[in-house]
Order: sequence, then C-alpha cells, then structure tokens
Amino acid sequence: MRYLLPLLTLLAILAGCDLLDPAKVGDPVFGPPPPRKVVKATDAPSKTADTAVVSPEAAPAAPEATNNVATTTTRGSSPDNSVTQAAATFEADAKHPAIKIPDKKMSGNEIIASINGQPLFASEIFERAATEPLTREGMSLLIAARAMAAGQLTEHEYTELQVAAIHKFGKDYVKTRVLAQAMISALEKEQQKKIEDAVSKEFENYAEKLKKDFNVLTAHEVDEGLHKQGTSLVALKDEFRNRLLADEYLRGKSKKEHIVGREDILAYYQQNDAKFSFPEKVHWQLLEIDFDKHSGRQGALDLLTKAVDALAKGESFDKVAKKYSDGLHAEDGGKQPWTRVESMVDEKISTTLRGLAAGETSPVLSGREGYRLVRVMERKPAGKRPLAEVQEVIRQALEEKIQKEAMRKVLVEAYEKASIESAYLPPEDLQPPADFAAIPAPEKNADAPAKKGRKRS
Repeated sequence: MRYLLPLLTLLAILAGCDLLDPAKVGDPVFGPPPPRKVVKATDAPSKTADTAVVSPEAAPAAPEATNNVATTTTRGSSPDNSVTQAAATFEADAKHPAIKIPDKKMSGNEIIASINGQPLFASEIFERAATEPLTREGMSLLIAARAMAAGQLTEHEYTELQVAAIHKFGKDYVKTRVLAQAMISALEKEQQKKIEDAVSKEFENYAEKLKKDFNVLTAHEVDEGLHKQGTSLVALKDEFRNRLLADEYLRGKSKKEHIVGREDILAYYQQNDAKFSFPEKVHWQLLEIDFDKHSGRQGALDLLTKAVDALAKGESFDKVAKKYSDGLHAEDGGKQPWTRVESMVDEKISTTLRGLAAGETSPVLSGREGYRLVRVMERKPAGKRPLAEVQEVIRQALEEKIQKEAMRKVLVEAYEKASIESAYLPPEDLQPPADFAAIPAPEKNADAPAKKGRKRS
C-alpha cells in the first residue's frame, strides 16, 4: 500500500492564474509525488517510534553533538529470527565518513540542513524513514524503537540507525526544499495563495483516500493510524506540498518544445548501429537418437541407420524425425524455433548450422548422449532495421534526452541560487545529484563557491 498516489491535474483549480506564463513557472500540471508506504495498523508496534514532530517556528536551536565515532562490526540474521542480531547489522550500513555518530539518541529537534534560511529538522527525516528499511535485513526506525523499548537494542545502536536515515534521505530532502522554494519565489503573492489553496484541496482529496486505506471514517482516525507509524497528517501534508511544488517547478521550467530534425535522427541512426542491427537467424530441424533410450550405442546406431536409409530413399526430414527422433519437437518433425547460431550452447551443432545451406542436411553428429542430424530450413541474414521503421523511436529518445538535460540545467541553476548549509550532510549531498535523470553531472567550476558544510562541535 502506498502513501502518495498519482494525483489529478490542477489546471481547473488554477484557472485564471498567471502560472502559464513561461517567465514564471511554465505549465502548472502537477504530477504524482514519490510514493510512501502505509503499514497496516495490525503490523505496527504498540509503542510509537521515538521521534518528535517539530514545528519549524517553535523549534529550538540544534543541540551540541560530539565527534565521537563508534567502533562498529557487522553481524546478524533475519529480523524475523532475531531482532537483536538483525538490529546490529545496520552498523555497517550506517557508516558514512562525513556523518558523526552523536553520543545520545537524536531528539528530532536537530537542524540537519538550512536551505535559504529555512531549517530541515531531523524529525522530518525520521518520520519519512519510520517504516522504511534502512539495512539489508529490513530494519526500520519503527522496528528499532520497539526493539529498544524491549531492551533488545542499545540507545547507541538506535542512534546509528537515525544517522543511516539522514544519510539515506537527507540529500533528497535538500533537493525537494531547493526546488519547492524556487517555485514559490517565482510567484507573485496572489499566485502563491492560489497554488497553496490548490495544494490544500488536493491533499484533502488524498486524505479521503487515506480513510479508505486505513478503513476509518474520520481524519482524526487517520492521524491516529499515522502516529502509530511515526508520522502525522500535518507532517504528511508538509511533505506532500514540498514534493508537489518541487516536481512542478522542475517540469514547468524545463518544459520546452524541442524540434528534433531529420538530420538529428539520421545521425543517431548511423551512430548507434548496435541498437538497430540484428544478427543472422536460422530456422532448423533436429533428429536425435538417444543412447539410453535404445540400450546403448549399438541400439541407437541401428535406429540411426534406418533413419538415414529413409532419408536416402527420399522421405522428408519431417516424416523421418516424427518416426525416429527422441529429440525436442519430434512430434512436429524436429522443427526448432528461429535461433541465433552464435548463442547456441552446443558448439558442434552451432558450427554445423553455420556451414549448411537452406534445405541441406548435415552428416551424422556423434555426441555424449546420442546421434544427431540437423537440417536448415531457412535463413534470415543479419541486417539493420530500416530508418523509416525506427525514426519515431529515435525522435522520442532524442526528445527525452533533451528534456532530461533541460531538467538538469534547471536543477543546477536552482542549487546555484540557493544558500545551503549543513552540519550533518557531506558537501556532495549539498550539490545537485550527480546521477539526476541519468544525465552526468557537468564539470565542476573551480571558481564556483562551494556549499557550506558546517562542522558540529
């Protein structure tokens, strides 16, 4: 079951808004934010995960944390067999050279990062990670909180898992905040109000869906169910809003009409022979006489002699294979599917088929398990699909590549304009994701200022 499902577009709600102006944010058609899991109430532990829902306006300053790094080992088994052993295996997963393990369990009030002066609190990440597996064995913060309450997990081990959650989700949260803030800053006040109203309306629709998922009647009951899973409707709405705005900004700013010309298509076609080429294939028949089924080699040889004599007298390969063969598809005259000769496991048959002309039958092939005859029915020569057949596929591939490059450019520009600081995340996590949209990151500019990664005392 998923938290965030595909959303309806908000064009009707945003009628009359200037968001359609390309100078603002492009076409405001909201797509689906990333999914989150819903854990059935019966699966949730009786004790809520030990995290705090913190309002940014009321949150205290980040508490001090030490630079002590715990010595860790890897051990454990399935959490179904032993919570204690499996919990310990997150030690290796939680390791990150730039993230220090605090001495005490994190309260959730810690400011993990500051994006344009807006804090990202640890509690936001912990709520996101509450039911998510953070180790190879599937350990989550929710499971770990239950294990710690039962005395099966130490506070330090739980803290290591919190750090693993920050390491896993922190970078994505930074990216979402950068883009969501860029979206809002691109709008006039009236536009901001309309888009916030639209998001709220869409979340109300989603909350109705959550009632069905939880099989309850009221929003209060939904909130109770979410609290058992380490989050709340308020926190979920905040994440919902940020992801919706971030996705819309990225798509809207990068959405341009790309004209892919015939020259581009032809160049791609010529430069990617392997994608559009196909190897030679052969349609063939097999007549096989198995040693074991005929009391050894002599019995198989006697039957083979009869088969060869029948072929010599002019009987068709089909008829002879149906009568004498023990091989695959004997009932269909030994006809095998179209085959790429170079992909065959049996090298002797592969070599023989390469040398036969269409309609030609091989000499007897002796193997470890029996005697065989093969015959080539047809050949399809190697070739290349014609351009007319694949040009639309190429056009779509080029347009998708251009779109991804445009999205990366928007992302990089948003990061360049943003002020990002963190005492918990390494510098590379404060930069645009290098693997975003499968487009390699651009070369680093030596003169560009680096994002700040503040050290914690």
